Amino acid sequence: RRHEKLRSITQTTMDSLGIGTQNLVALLRRLVEATATAENDIDVSDGFLSQCESELSVLRLKKSESLVENRRLFEEISLLLKQSSITANIGLTIVKRRTQTLPSWWDTKVAASVARALASQPNNLKIADDFSKHLRFFHESLSKAFDCRRDLSQALKGIVEHAQKTLLQTVDGEAETVEAYASFHDALFKLPELSKDRINTFMSEIEALASCVDAMTQSEVEALTVVWEALNVSGNDRGAFWESVDSHTQS
Repeated sequence: RRHEKLRSITQTTMDSLGIGTQNLVALLRRLVEATATAENDIDVSDGFLSQCESELSVLRLKKSESLVENRRLFEEISLLLKQSSITANIGLTIVKRRTQTLPSWWDTKVAASVARALASQPNNLKIADDFSKHLRFFHESLSKAFDCRRDLSQALKGIVEHAQKTLLQTVDGEAETVEAYASFHDALFKLPELSKDRINTFMSEIEALASCVDAMTQSEVEALTVVWEALNVSGNDRGAFWESVDSHTQS
């Protein structure tokens, strides 16, 4: 019965720590060297085994909590990668570029294993302390990076939508303009929310809108000049008009 209990405790320990038989043997050897002497062997009494079971229950709880936390971080990072349309390896590169000095505990191999896990399935998640620490750092750094990108994307979106709305009101709903506006929005919402393509699209649209406004303004000025000349409007009156326009645009 005692051997069965020892076997059960051993298996639970291996599962909780995520280690294999070879590593367990090494751990037990170190334990024997640390706790046993020629006069005093390791205590394997029922009381000792019961204490081991109690401590293993705590260990299983910590393992469960760590697994839940790592899975949460995994899902949030995966969402960021999807929204930005990048791979886990590119995400890792962004993390290293944004961090001027990596933590002293940073391990390139462990970081690479985190990236591999993110590129596969959550079933490959580990709960080792070094893996969890790198996963948390990956999540924190990537979240900060994409918070800035999200703010920029939202700001550009607000500028474009306001400019387009104003332009539509100016042209009084002309068919070609309305169609172009609808086409732009259809294409925009197909782009990942945090992708560079989305931000570049906003920038291109702002440039296009600015060119459109310049062309419309030039056309209106030319038309106004023709009217003034036909009505023999004096230079002073024209100057007063433009001063009034400047005053209203600046207020």
